[in-house]
Amino acid sequence: MKILIGTQHLKLNGIGTYVDSLTTELERRSHDVEITTQHIGQIGIKLRKNIVNIKSTIQKKYDLIIVFSNTNCREIISNEVEGYLVFMLQGLYFNNDIPRQEYLKRIDKVFSLTESSRNAIAKPGAYDFKGKFEINNSVNSLVRYNSFTFFNNASYSIESEVVHNPIDTSRYYIKNVLRDVPKVLILCKNKNAATIVKNSCHELEYESEWQPSPTYESTSVDKRFCLDMEEKINKFDIVVGIGRPVLEAMSCGRNVIVFDKRFYYKVYPADGFIDMDNIDDSSRFNFCGKDKLSDYSEKNMIEELKKYDKSLMDKFRMFILDNHSIEASVNKILKAFV
Repeated sequence: MKILIGTQHLKLNGIGTYVDSLTTELERRSHDVEITTQHIGQIGIKLRKNIVNIKSTIQKKYDLIIVFSNTNCREIISNEVEGYLVFMLQGLYFNNDIPRQEYLKRIDKVFSLTESSRNAIAKPGAYDFKGKFEINNSVNSLVRYNSFTFFNNASYSIESEVVHNPIDTSRYYIKNVLRDVPKVLILCKNKNAATIVKNSCHELEYESEWQPSPTYESTSVDKRFCLDMEEKINKFDIVVGIGRPVLEAMSCGRNVIVFDKRFYYKVYPADGFIDMDNIDDSSRFNFCGKDKLSDYSEKNMIEELKKYDKSLMDKFRMFILDNHSIEASVNKILKAFV
């Protein structure tokens, strides 16, 4: 099949690595994949051969079109590109991530990343957006792009199915056994959150390292960012972060702690240490702690780090294979098309 993927950016973060995994898996199945994006980033450099220009080199007809934002959807519509159109809803905060009402007539299928997102857009009036997220523009200039109006006005709802955040398990797999005394990889975007983890590790005499990643505001290629993250993750025993990095770490059999800070959260999203008792609940929110916001301190973090459990290595690997493999996600997307 001829497939077009539309994404706002291909930076080295959640969306970028998602598109990378999606493209790789589709090409494994001998599909012809093209990508349109506004910002190249490090992932874009890797996928350079797939990128087409929306104004010049894009084709007028594809078998399947997969978009990740309203911006991409608008481009498809305005350029009259034909094809079965799938909208991949990745988050609830930004208004660009939730399909606009006028685009739903063109969209053939909507997929949500989690059960919580699916339920929120199906009943927007019941979702407590203001209780979870910042809507004050003084916090950050990007706050003005929030989706409070969609949830507050609730003038329309969106039906969707869930396609969990997919991981390329052939790339992210166990390469090293876990140590008795853990080394900690900090994948928090927020410097204050990273400092809390760093200081807590120091208190426990755990070796730690903070690996920066692109922010929402950043569109440049920064050499500090790690492209071969699967190699990096396997050098550590505990990984701290939220969202996709947590899934990648579990696929590599690492222990994980869900913790970070984003400008749009009122406090820290923190599920804390993940084990087999809370893993399903955390998965419902894409391991982003969205239902468990708290004012985390170093005291809290020290207690979470102490829960380190080497026996979770194979259990986490199996959880990812069963629930988050790129193969299963692509199967579901293609099944909707055929």
